[in-house]
Amino acid sequence: MRMLRTISAVVSLAVALLLGACSTTGGDEVGETDPSGRAHAASSLAPDQAVAMLDRLREGVEAFAYADPRAMLRDQPVAVRGTVVDVWDGPSFTSKSEPFATRDRSVVVAVRVREVFKDQESLIRGDRVYVSLPRGVTGLDEFGEVAPNDAAVPVSDVRRSLPAGLEVVVVARARDDRELLTSPAVTRDKWTQPLPEGETLLSGMHPQAFVTDQGEQPLSSWPTLTFVDLVQQLRDERAVGKR
Repeated sequence: MRMLRTISAVVSLAVALLLGACSTTGGDEVGETDPSGRAHAASSLAPDQAVAMLDRLREGVEAFAYADPRAMLRDQPVAVRGTVVDVWDGPSFTSKSEPFATRDRSVVVAVRVREVFKDQESLIRGDRVYVSLPRGVTGLDEFGEVAPNDAAVPVSDVRRSLPAGLEVVVVARARDDRELLTSPAVTRDKWTQPLPEGETLLSGMHPQAFVTDQGEQPLSSWPTLTFVDLVQQLRDERAVGKR
């Protein structure tokens, strides 16, 4: 499937470009916090289920891996700790290149902000941030309908795997779709569930940009750290930035 490979290559390139900028300023805390970094976590989480879903959504994504979360914090404009609120259908793009049309889909995760480590570009408008995750590329039939062998992950599956109350860390920048739109064959579809006015959609495509609480287990994105360790390192780097 030539177009599937093309879009995947473009997506991988976009990840690399989005992580190229550098920033250094710290942010302020908002909402409720606690020393453990576990405020308002859901009572019955399935860490492995969340990690498996993120691996499935990001399958095939290649990106520069940070060895230190503090270095990633310095490179990205937004970093928060929060809890999942809801999940819904995200922006999609249609390519009409031969021999068949395809649709590149995404999903949006709304996160209630509990603690801000950084907001250099003032992208956080209220008590929530919105993160985009890839959902797969599917073939379309001659009428523009999704083909029977739909490879996109259902939104309902993502919602079950990332339940309300699941604690997460987001270290990211605004989603940038310019690379996807460089081809004249690719068009942006009408988004039926857009963000509230003035809000910014962050990119969670990078495997370390959107990390879920795995309890006492080492994080799949940061194998030498637990979730509490990750939160503490981000707090430490924030403190350095304020000096």
